[in-house]
Amino acid sequence: MLGRGPCDREPDVLAACTAGRMTPEIEAHLSQCEGCRDAAAVTRWMRRLAEVPAGAAKLPDPGTLWWKAQIARRWEAERRSSAPVDAMERVELVIALIVVALATAWGLPAVWRVVSAPADPAAVTRLALTVDLSQVMLLVGAGLVVALGFTAYLLHRTLFTDF
Repeated sequence: MLGRGPCDREPDVLAACTAGRMTPEIEAHLSQCEGCRDAAAVTRWMRRLAEVPAGAAKLPDPGTLWWKAQIARRWEAERRSSAPVDAMERVELVIALIVVALATAWGLPAVWRVVSAPADPAAVTRLALTVDLSQVMLLVGAGLVVALGFTAYLLHRTLFTDF
């Protein structure tokens, strides 16, 4: 435990673990002493590690390891370099949705006036005279911006996405 020194019985516990002979007295001590339990667990693990034959741990070919490291390095560089493009895709989509929402909210009253107006030629003339040209231009401009953004998105997906 932190703040305490080692247990007085730890050398006996380590000797018993190394020899592989645990007495009932040491087993009883291990159930009460956390420091000795930890030391015994480490000693058992080290003993099992020492029993592993030297040829059992076969390492892969160094050339294969180097090749895999180079591929991983390239993938990471590609991921870092394409991160701004990936972020921009999300920004483009959000901007397109905002433009569509604003254009719809701004142009909806004019569309409603056209739809709800009677089919009378004089009413159509009055409506044409009362329609605000700036609203029509805004709707057309917003439509062009959305179409341009969507076209740019499709071109980006087509040109820069792996199949």
